[in-house]
Amino acid sequence: MKFWELVSIFRSETEMLELVLSHPQWKTYYDYYNLYKRHEVTVRPNFVDEEIPFELAHRTCELSKQKFWLHYKKNPMFLQSYVPTPGHDCQELVCVTAFVRFGLTALENSLEKGTTEVRVRELMSNEVEVLRSLENPVTGFTLTLRTAPGIILQKGDLVQTTDELGKWSILGVTAPVMITSVQNYVFQNMQQNIYVYDCAYASTNQKPILGTVLTRVGKTNQ
Repeated sequence: MKFWELVSIFRSETEMLELVLSHPQWKTYYDYYNLYKRHEVTVRPNFVDEEIPFELAHRTCELSKQKFWLHYKKNPMFLQSYVPTPGHDCQELVCVTAFVRFGLTALENSLEKGTTEVRVRELMSNEVEVLRSLENPVTGFTLTLRTAPGIILQKGDLVQTTDELGKWSILGVTAPVMITSVQNYVFQNMQQNIYVYDCAYASTNQKPILGTVLTRVGKTNQ
């Protein structure tokens, strides 16, 4: 994830980008951005190619109003940055979802070219990819997880990080909201082996890092 990709993707949302960069946590990148705006690249010519933290890219994408459309039934799949013509079977993604699933480079390529080919990593039968996490006042929190084809996690399943320090138990698949647009989105996710699960903390009060792959290791004692 390069600094120049961040600037390029949000060139139509500069006020939002500056708001994010102005946070003290991102002072270095705010200084870079001001140099970039003044075309003073020669002051530090390599800063545009510097890697940026996941947290910075995620926060910016989270606030963005841009949308993308995923042609998920195509092989290979491709991501589109403009509204598709009627009749195309594709899934509408908010910016942060597209980012977590495919990265900044895919977003930048899609905006620059209109469409870009995207791929997902292949998962083993005991692997799950973390796509989203949300607090849930009833169950604790939910995780949006992608599994290998034909695999759905069951109540009592335990997933963990590779170092085994983070462990979470699956309480079951979250019941979808009974709204047609939401149901359509859930169905499109199911066709891509993506489900939302109610979860509970098993060994830590921290949720798993987005974009990481966890391992399903068996059942909890519940």
